[in-house]
Amino acid sequence: EVSESQISVPKNIGCVPKSHLVQMVRKAAKALYLQGVSCCTCTRARYLLYPLSYDCKSKIVNTELLIRCPESKIDYRFALTIEPVTENYESEVI
Repeated sequence: EVSESQISVPKNIGCVPKSHLVQMVRKAAKALYLQGVSCCTCTRARYLLYPLSYDCKSKIVNTELLIRCPESKIDYRFALTIEPVTENYESEVI
């Protein structure tokens, strides 16, 4: 698992607390590793989350996740969107 010291996120983005942002970065790193981004297992990798935009009405937050790994000397950039979901989200998806 990605350690908190590897993750740099703003104190909060809109109404999303830092603890949720850190958890989101961890889940994204796990998913990216499963898709072949091997840097996501490197303990030297750094994860930087930047806000791109925040829509106050819909509470949708657009961010950029930058993954830097000194071992491969490659930077990976991903766009992540954070949006609130209803309590019945799982049943709505099915």
